[in-house]
Amino acid sequence: MPSAPPAAHSPAHSPAHSPAPSPTHSPAPNLLIIEDDVAHLASLVKIFDRLNLRVVAAPTARGALELLERQGPFMVALTDLMLPDLDGMTLITELKARQPNIEIVMMTAFGTIERAVEAMRLGAYDFVVKPLRRAEIEKAVRRALERADLIAENLALKAQLAEVRGALQGDALIGHSAALRNALEVAAQAAASHAPVLLTGEPGVGKFTLARLIHARSERAAGPLVRISCAAIPDDQLEEELFGRRAEGGRPAEGGLARRAHGGTLVLSDLLALPLPLQGRLLRFMETGLLDTGDGADAGVRVSCRLIATCGEEPSTALEAGELRADLYYRLSVFPISVPPLRSRLDDIPLLAEAALQRAARRLGRPLKGFSPEALLLLMRHPWPGNVRELESVVERAATLCRGAAVDAADLALDGGLGELARLEEALATPQRLKDLFCVPLGTPLHEVERRLIHRALAFVGNDKRRAAQMLGITARTIYRKLAEEPSP
Repeated sequence: MPSAPPAAHSPAHSPAHSPAPSPTHSPAPNLLIIEDDVAHLASLVKIFDRLNLRVVAAPTARGALELLERQGPFMVALTDLMLPDLDGMTLITELKARQPNIEIVMMTAFGTIERAVEAMRLGAYDFVVKPLRRAEIEKAVRRALERADLIAENLALKAQLAEVRGALQGDALIGHSAALRNALEVAAQAAASHAPVLLTGEPGVGKFTLARLIHARSERAAGPLVRISCAAIPDDQLEEELFGRRAEGGRPAEGGLARRAHGGTLVLSDLLALPLPLQGRLLRFMETGLLDTGDGADAGVRVSCRLIATCGEEPSTALEAGELRADLYYRLSVFPISVPPLRSRLDDIPLLAEAALQRAARRLGRPLKGFSPEALLLLMRHPWPGNVRELESVVERAATLCRGAAVDAADLALDGGLGELARLEEALATPQRLKDLFCVPLGTPLHEVERRLIHRALAFVGNDKRRAAQMLGITARTIYRKLAEEPSP
């Protein structure tokens, strides 16, 4: 039996091979290599070290399991099928039991290919046949890393989906785009205070959903959340609906929605539909916390509630036209938050659509397995003038019409309007632009071709890695990893 390799062959034991993660960069993908042949193990470590992977090596199966406990989790395990201390099949079972999401690549001699196939049935991802060729082993490990990346990204998105759905009981604010993150960061600050909030944004972007989130994360979460739509109630009834009915003619005062919101949050939707006289009364209520009941000059009901107002358009036009009182605007806009339209949240569309589809599938009582690539492209191309509300409606209709296991482009019944992705495609449609972006000289090494395409795509989309990944048909994590693999200038 070969002896254990010296520490120099095992990066796990060498500080030079285990740098502390940089605070500004994600750690490099990690690889566990299990091989009892000292020379082969040293060669494999050297190959993957040069690819900027964090390599941990073990000469025995039991040693590998110990490393998994101490230094795991690992993205990929590259292991010999024949090991001296533990059968390869047993090792696969043990690795998967301790870390179910690890991808396993087997190394096997020609005569044991049937066992390698059996190993794949147990959960191994791929196998390579000895004698090993460097290109083949690199390709197999790269593919396993890509798969691990994709699974990790899907798990993260599902976790985010579950977290946000549980907090909001809705899907309008699911996503990870920069525009949405900025709005949510300000909302988190607002939730921690008692100050008024002014939410602006186009119809259908999820303003009330964000108001609900602010309420749920505030100290008033146990209190009522009361909403009044100023645009839906006639002007002559709006005052009574909001502030209640004054006592008159021996009839006692009756409380309105503001009084009902005591101890919680009052949401005024469509603030700009509030008549000027009522704006003045709202301002007095905000300043004093008192509702005039009409029972006498000194009478009034004290109400404590957080006020959140929403506008379907920027209030600056209404201010200039004298349709919105400036003093009320400044009182409300302690925390002004602009909720972004869906066309500026291109990255969020697949996740939003999937959430809407699964919700529709539960209502319909039948499973639906996502969208076809053509349907997803059509969703990305559409300009969504109705924002998330329109997207949810389109997906609901598509789920009802769909006769297959997944929603196809025909089920969406969209007109193919141009969105941001389509404009990118149009810009790429000219021969010269295509040549500039994607042509490389014959004989250019593959790794250099990949590097050039990634950098050109990043330059084209303003260094937005997610959009570049969409253009190239790869994951954003792959771009981050490829950039990390490049040598320092």
